[in-house]
This record gives sequence, C-alpha cells and structure tokens, in this order.
Amino acid sequence: MDKLFTKVQQFKAPSTILFRSIELKLLRQNITGLVNPQRKILDLGCGEGLTASVVFNRKLDVGLDNHEHYAKLATKSGVYKKVIVGDARKMSLPDRSINLVFSNCVLEHIKQIDKVFSEVYRVLKPNGKFIFTTPSHNFYKYSIFSKLGLVYISKLYGKLRDKKYSHYNTHSIAEWQSILAKHKLTVDKGYYYISKQEAEFWDFLLFFRIYKGYFKKAIYNSYRKAETTNDTGAAVCIIAKK
Repeated sequence: MDKLFTKVQQFKAPSTILFRSIELKLLRQNITGLVNPQRKILDLGCGEGLTASVVFNRKLDVGLDNHEHYAKLATKSGVYKKVIVGDARKMSLPDRSINLVFSNCVLEHIKQIDKVFSEVYRVLKPNGKFIFTTPSHNFYKYSIFSKLGLVYISKLYGKLRDKKYSHYNTHSIAEWQSILAKHKLTVDKGYYYISKQEAEFWDFLLFFRIYKGYFKKAIYNSYRKAETTNDTGAAVCIIAKK
C-alpha cells in the first residue's frame, strides 16, 4: 500500500481524503529544497500532527495549537520536538527564532488575521519562509448545486457553508499578496489547486457523509496525481518570505 495513502486515510472521511490527497502531494513537491535539519520549523495550527507527518520527512521543532486536546495528541504523535498551546495572534516564541512557518488550512478560521502576520514576521529569521494554504475566493462558488447548474443557489449554499466552517479569510493569490505586503512579507510563489470538478465532488462526498473504506482508496487512486489548476481553483497555497 502506498505510504502516503497509509497516512492520508487516517483522515477517515472520503471527502477529506480527496481534498488532502491533492493538497498534501503538492505541498510535499513545493516544500522540497526548503527543509533541512538546520532549519527550525513551526507548524502553526498543528492539530494532531497528521498533516505535518505527511508533508515533512523530519521531526518539526515546534507545533502550536490553541486547542489543548489537539496539542496533547500532537505531543503523543512524536512529530514535534515541542508542542505549545497558544494563540497564533500572540505567540510565546522569541523574535527571529524560526526559519520556516508552515500552516495548512488554518488561517481561514482566524479573525484579526493581521495580528497573525505580524507575529509570523516577528518570529521569522531574515529570509525565513512562510508557507500556508487556505480555501480561495472561488471556494464558495462550487458545490453539488453548481454541478447541477444552479449557480445562484450554489453561491448562497457556499456562503452558508463558509459560515458553518468559520471561513473568515478566503482570498485570491493577488489579494494575499497585498495583505502580506502590509506586513513586509513578500510572495515568492502562489498556486491554485482543487479544480471546480474536484470541489463539486468533495461537496457531494461531504453532503452525503460517505465513509466506506473501499471508497477511500478509490478516491485516493483517482486524484493523487492531480496537478495545480489555474486561477479557478478552490484552494490556494502561498509561499512567502521575510
């Protein structure tokens, strides 16, 4: 069995496996060359540590999460040298102490996002990297309703879905570039992923709560080779530097 799938299937729900299979494969490709044993890495919003265990081939220096339950799971995972329970808007880390800040599908959930970026700038060493993913400005448009051609209903449904999942920050690459520039962070690279068709299928799986084990492997095998899409993608990855 594919080692990546062995980890990705731990997300359990086929809808999540579909999204993460595409997302994490591309992250692994784009992070290659930015990671070495000498560089200190912070996983911002680390959860239980599963995402980091898929993306990185080494133990990370710090995992930070504001939820004590997930912080305990992250500690038990062995993925991090140190796990901190804390707020991304006010981190208990020294100035210029981190080479790479990584955050996967976390920033869209945080209000007062400018405070997070100020903190990221503060803890990053000169020329440090900041890599994060979020749903894009297109995310709310795609659903089982857009697949049926019901565009207006799809957008209404998408906005309600964003509200349910506390999506406060869903921007285009250009918009993120402008926001980051205010905090002296420069975008080196940005790419979209999760095509309209993939996002619609994701919503179908989410809507009907399908959990069959054999379905998980079929989904993973179908989408694990997906490449980046154009600016219609439902999600975005940003690679910025201090």
